[in-house]
Amino acid sequence: MTPERFFRTLAFLLIGACACGRRGVAPSQQKNSPDAESSPITDSANVTIAASAASPAPMPPLRTEQRFPLRNGGTAVVDQDDHVLLLAADGGVTAESSCGVNGIAYRRAVTFFSEVVRLIGASDKNALADLMSFPLSASVAVNSRAEFLRHYPRIFPPAEVTAISAADPAAIFCRNGAFMLGDGLIWAQADETGAYRMTTINRAFHEPSR
Repeated sequence: MTPERFFRTLAFLLIGACACGRRGVAPSQQKNSPDAESSPITDSANVTIAASAASPAPMPPLRTEQRFPLRNGGTAVVDQDDHVLLLAADGGVTAESSCGVNGIAYRRAVTFFSEVVRLIGASDKNALADLMSFPLSASVAVNSRAEFLRHYPRIFPPAEVTAISAADPAAIFCRNGAFMLGDGLIWAQADETGAYRMTTINRAFHEPSR
């Protein structure tokens, strides 16, 4: 064999060996190729979706309540929805009502009746007239502010003033969109503007229990 032919044969064999080596690269050795890079992204997205689907649902907010002392040694327990539970000094339930459902805010109602009790004790009939809703249900016909001022002594006689002064404004009870002071001595509700107004004044037949 001539030297020229020998080198041609050797070159042919070397080229074939290189081709065989490229065809034999294992798939695991191709992880840095562009095609291989898309696989981890798809897998990562699937893992994220699965983790999200498996995550627990958020817990509902905890209900909170506040306690307000009553004059009789009891307690008014009021939750965030203005559900009111009146407890006696021994812990027994004396009354329960859903003021929030009736559109009544417990703290506003207490403030309102506290002012009413104060004004009645001071015989401030003009200021009280501003807190009335007319026509007013009372012991006499009261269809206007003028009638209220004229009949004031008959609406609030001394026995009525004493009973109202002894009532606890914090012992709120709500029903049918209204709320009361004492054992129904005075009923009030919100008017069309949302302001609280007295709608009924009942005669006191006995000392209120709250």
